[in-house]
Amino acid sequence: MMRWIAIVLFSFLILAFESPLLAKAKAGAYAPDLGLIVVLYIAFIAPYEVGLVAVLCVGMFKDAFSMTAPLGLHMEVLALTFVVVHRLSQRIDLRGPVSVLALTAAASIASSFLELGLCLIFDQSFNTSARTTGVVLAAMLPQALLTAPFGPVIFWLLGQLESLTTRKSESIYT
Repeated sequence: MMRWIAIVLFSFLILAFESPLLAKAKAGAYAPDLGLIVVLYIAFIAPYEVGLVAVLCVGMFKDAFSMTAPLGLHMEVLALTFVVVHRLSQRIDLRGPVSVLALTAAASIASSFLELGLCLIFDQSFNTSARTTGVVLAAMLPQALLTAPFGPVIFWLLGQLESLTTRKSESIYT
Protein backbone atom coordinates (compact mmCIF):
# COMPACT_ATOMS: atom_id res chain seq x y z
CA MET A 1 0.00 0.00 0.00
CA MET A 2 2.81 2.39 0.88
CA ARG A 3 4.37 1.70 -2.51
CA TRP A 4 1.29 2.93 -4.40
CA ILE A 5 0.84 5.97 -2.19
CA ALA A 6 4.47 6.91 -2.82
CA ILE A 7 4.11 6.50 -6.59
CA VAL A 8 0.91 8.58 -6.68
CA LEU A 9 2.51 11.30 -4.52
CA PHE A 10 5.58 11.27 -6.77
CA SER A 11 3.36 11.81 -9.79
CA PHE A 12 1.63 14.69 -8.02
CA LEU A 13 4.99 16.29 -7.24
CA ILE A 14 6.37 16.04 -10.77
CA LEU A 15 3.15 17.41 -12.23
CA ALA A 16 3.08 20.19 -9.63
CA PHE A 17 6.66 21.20 -10.43
CA GLU A 18 6.20 20.83 -14.18
CA SER A 19 3.32 23.32 -14.47
CA PRO A 20 5.02 26.43 -13.04
CA LEU A 21 8.35 25.62 -14.69
CA LEU A 22 6.71 25.41 -18.10
CA ALA A 23 4.80 28.64 -17.48
CA LYS A 24 7.99 30.40 -16.41
CA ALA A 25 9.85 29.14 -19.49
CA LYS A 26 6.85 29.92 -21.73
CA ALA A 27 7.14 26.38 -23.12
CA GLY A 28 3.62 25.09 -22.63
CA ALA A 29 3.06 24.16 -26.27
CA TYR A 30 5.49 21.24 -26.29
CA ALA A 31 5.63 19.87 -22.78
CA PRO A 32 6.77 16.37 -21.83
CA ASP A 33 3.92 14.13 -20.73
CA LEU A 34 5.36 13.04 -17.38
CA GLY A 35 2.04 11.63 -16.19
CA LEU A 36 2.04 9.23 -19.13
CA ILE A 37 5.48 7.94 -18.15
CA VAL A 38 4.28 7.24 -14.61
CA VAL A 39 1.30 5.38 -16.10
CA LEU A 40 3.63 3.26 -18.24
CA TYR A 41 5.67 2.36 -15.18
CA ILE A 42 2.56 1.44 -13.22
CA ALA A 43 1.31 -0.69 -16.14
CA PHE A 44 4.48 -2.78 -15.98
CA ILE A 45 4.60 -3.36 -12.22
CA ALA A 46 1.05 -3.24 -10.88
CA PRO A 47 -1.75 -5.74 -10.64
CA TYR A 48 -4.64 -4.58 -12.82
CA GLU A 49 -7.07 -3.29 -10.19
CA VAL A 50 -4.50 -1.53 -8.02
CA GLY A 51 -2.79 -0.05 -11.06
CA LEU A 52 -6.03 1.26 -12.48
CA VAL A 53 -6.86 3.07 -9.24
CA ALA A 54 -3.36 4.58 -9.14
CA VAL A 55 -3.64 5.64 -12.79
CA LEU A 56 -7.01 7.27 -12.18
CA CYS A 57 -5.38 9.30 -9.38
CA VAL A 58 -2.55 10.34 -11.73
CA GLY A 59 -5.13 11.31 -14.36
CA MET A 60 -7.08 13.32 -11.81
CA PHE A 61 -3.90 15.22 -10.89
CA LYS A 62 -3.12 15.84 -14.55
CA ASP A 63 -6.66 17.13 -15.09
CA ALA A 64 -6.27 19.41 -12.09
CA PHE A 65 -3.09 20.97 -13.51
CA SER A 66 -4.46 21.29 -17.05
CA MET A 67 -6.35 24.49 -17.65
CA THR A 68 -7.52 23.96 -21.23
CA ALA A 69 -8.62 20.32 -21.48
CA PRO A 70 -12.13 19.21 -20.55
CA LEU A 71 -12.36 17.80 -17.05
CA GLY A 72 -11.75 14.05 -17.04
CA LEU A 73 -10.08 13.91 -20.46
CA HIS A 74 -6.62 13.09 -19.15
CA MET A 75 -8.03 10.64 -16.64
CA GLU A 76 -9.78 8.76 -19.44
CA VAL A 77 -6.79 8.85 -21.80
CA LEU A 78 -4.39 7.64 -19.12
CA ALA A 79 -6.79 4.91 -17.98
CA LEU A 80 -7.24 3.59 -21.52
CA THR A 81 -3.49 3.79 -22.11
CA PHE A 82 -2.94 1.83 -18.90
CA VAL A 83 -5.37 -0.89 -19.99
CA VAL A 84 -3.61 -1.35 -23.34
CA VAL A 85 -0.06 -1.18 -21.98
CA HIS A 86 -0.90 -3.47 -19.07
CA ARG A 87 -2.05 -6.11 -21.57
CA LEU A 88 1.06 -5.55 -23.68
CA SER A 89 3.35 -5.68 -20.65
CA GLN A 90 2.89 -9.44 -20.52
CA ARG A 91 4.45 -9.67 -23.98
CA ILE A 92 7.03 -6.88 -23.90
CA ASP A 93 10.35 -7.07 -22.08
CA LEU A 94 12.00 -3.81 -21.13
CA ARG A 95 15.69 -4.58 -21.54
CA GLY A 96 17.06 -1.13 -20.92
CA PRO A 97 16.63 2.59 -21.46
CA VAL A 98 16.34 2.30 -25.24
CA SER A 99 13.27 0.09 -24.98
CA VAL A 100 11.76 2.55 -22.49
CA LEU A 101 12.46 5.38 -24.96
CA ALA A 102 10.67 3.48 -27.73
CA LEU A 103 7.76 2.52 -25.47
CA THR A 104 7.37 6.10 -24.26
CA ALA A 105 7.43 7.55 -27.77
CA ALA A 106 4.90 5.01 -29.09
CA ALA A 107 2.61 5.45 -26.08
CA SER A 108 2.82 9.23 -26.40
CA ILE A 109 1.72 9.12 -30.03
CA ALA A 110 -1.05 6.62 -29.26
CA SER A 111 -2.35 8.66 -26.33
CA SER A 112 -2.27 11.82 -28.47
CA PHE A 113 -4.43 10.08 -31.09
CA LEU A 114 -6.77 8.93 -28.35
CA GLU A 115 -6.95 12.43 -26.88
CA LEU A 116 -7.68 13.90 -30.31
CA GLY A 117 -10.41 11.35 -30.93
CA LEU A 118 -12.06 11.98 -27.57
CA CYS A 119 -11.91 15.75 -28.13
CA LEU A 120 -13.46 15.42 -31.58
CA ILE A 121 -16.28 13.27 -30.22
CA PHE A 122 -17.06 14.78 -26.82
CA ASP A 123 -15.70 18.34 -26.64
CA GLN A 124 -18.19 20.74 -28.20
CA SER A 125 -15.80 23.67 -27.90
CA PHE A 126 -13.06 21.82 -29.82
CA ASN A 127 -12.68 23.35 -33.26
CA THR A 128 -13.26 20.59 -35.81
CA SER A 129 -11.74 22.41 -38.76
CA ALA A 130 -9.05 20.66 -40.76
CA ARG A 131 -6.56 23.32 -39.71
CA THR A 132 -7.02 22.66 -35.98
CA THR A 133 -6.88 18.91 -36.44
CA GLY A 134 -3.77 19.31 -38.59
CA VAL A 135 -2.06 21.37 -35.91
CA VAL A 136 -2.82 18.70 -33.31
CA LEU A 137 -1.57 15.95 -35.62
CA ALA A 138 1.59 17.92 -36.41
CA ALA A 139 2.30 18.38 -32.70
CA MET A 140 2.16 14.65 -31.93
CA LEU A 141 5.66 13.76 -33.12
CA PRO A 142 7.44 16.66 -31.36
CA GLN A 143 5.45 15.83 -28.21
CA ALA A 144 6.55 12.19 -28.41
CA LEU A 145 10.17 13.13 -29.10
CA LEU A 146 10.16 15.50 -26.14
CA THR A 147 8.52 12.99 -23.80
CA ALA A 148 10.67 9.98 -24.74
CA PRO A 149 13.98 11.10 -23.14
CA PHE A 150 12.23 11.55 -19.81
CA GLY A 151 11.05 7.92 -19.86
CA PRO A 152 14.25 6.24 -18.61
CA VAL A 153 14.80 9.00 -16.04
CA ILE A 154 11.30 8.71 -14.56
CA PHE A 155 11.48 4.89 -14.68
CA TRP A 156 14.80 5.02 -12.78
CA LEU A 157 13.44 7.49 -10.21
CA LEU A 158 10.33 5.39 -9.68
CA GLY A 159 12.50 2.28 -9.35
CA GLN A 160 14.55 4.02 -6.65
CA LEU A 161 11.38 5.15 -4.89
CA GLU A 162 9.96 1.65 -5.08
CA SER A 163 13.14 0.13 -3.65
CA LEU A 164 12.83 2.51 -0.69
CA THR A 165 9.20 1.66 -0.02
CA THR A 166 9.36 -2.10 -0.60
CA ARG A 167 12.96 -2.75 0.48
CA LYS A 168 13.66 -4.57 -2.77
CA SER A 169 16.47 -3.77 -5.15
CA GLU A 170 14.86 -5.31 -8.23
CA SER A 171 14.75 -3.37 -11.45
CA ILE A 172 11.90 -3.23 -13.94
CA TYR A 173 14.39 -4.06 -16.68
CA THR A 174 14.50 -7.81 -17.32
